[in-house]
Amino acid sequence: MITGFSKSPGQRGPQHESYEEKYERRCEKHESLLRRNNRTTCRLTGKEAKEPAQNPRQKEFFRRRNLTIEELGRTKMMLPPGKRGTLFPVNCSDNLEEIPPQTYLNYLPNIQPHTKSIQHNFSNIFPLSKSSQAILVMDVPKNCKGTQTTKELTSEKKNSCQQTDCGTAVLDKEIIQLSNYLNEALHRELVLKQKMVILQELLAMLLEAAEKSWKGQFNEDKLKCRLSMLENQLQICTQNYSKRGLKRILLEMEDQKQNYEQKVKESLQKLLEEKTQAQNQFQNAQWSDTQNSQLQQALKDMENERANLYSRINNLEEENILIMEYLDEVEGKLQTEKNQKLILEATTERLQTISLCH
Repeated sequence: MITGFSKSPGQRGPQHESYEEKYERRCEKHESLLRRNNRTTCRLTGKEAKEPAQNPRQKEFFRRRNLTIEELGRTKMMLPPGKRGTLFPVNCSDNLEEIPPQTYLNYLPNIQPHTKSIQHNFSNIFPLSKSSQAILVMDVPKNCKGTQTTKELTSEKKNSCQQTDCGTAVLDKEIIQLSNYLNEALHRELVLKQKMVILQELLAMLLEAAEKSWKGQFNEDKLKCRLSMLENQLQICTQNYSKRGLKRILLEMEDQKQNYEQKVKESLQKLLEEKTQAQNQFQNAQWSDTQNSQLQQALKDMENERANLYSRINNLEEENILIMEYLDEVEGKLQTEKNQKLILEATTERLQTISLCH
């Protein structure tokens, strides 16, 4: 299942084995691994790490990691301070053991805090197949990237381990294989989901096609039944009636058809006449409406003119009254002036007579 890793020749499985055989072989190996005692001490830190390990627990710790005190010291001296404790070696694809997936289920609770960083780092260090690259694309942040070792330290870091919080030692290659198993399982799950979507679409199309075919077949059966009924009726008619009787019936039906057509034509003619009459009445009504509207408009205009004339008459009457009053006043003034003139003439005559007398 894993294409990016090569296994050692001694632990290589059969070339052509089925999935069930591989699963059984891994289960047996998992059971054998479960029987061993895998409890170790925690790693030593500070000054205790520099001192040589002499107690049995430390010896068992280094024996399980295939290390010695001299190799550990040499490795620490060769590595720079910032790159000690690296999780992933550079060339970790050489001589990796094939370990069943069941084995890693025991380590999942212990290595859960490191799962996210491991998944991010494996997406860059161990590329998957083209199909999985097209589906599983993850961006690796800078703070989650692993530190690579130099080529000289590759052989020494192949069997490096990680210590969990519970004191269980987990090899880096086991973590790498676990990540690859998880990636492969995720890839298979995505492929299965895509297949399920395609199958659902095909099922919907199949149901629609089945419904259409069922309806078409039902309609075809109905038409066939109707045709058979008509054929039976025709056969019964041919058996019951002779040719002359059929001709007579056809002639009667032709006469009935002509009579019906004549009646239909007469009814249509009547309908057309009624339609023309209704149209004429409608036109007359429209013309009368227009005439009424025109007459009403003319009446309104005449009323407006009459009102204007009444207003002018009133104005003229008022002016006439004013003129009459003015004439009366002028006549009064003229009469007074005439009276004054007569008085003046009388006085002048009187004065003349007096002057003549003297």
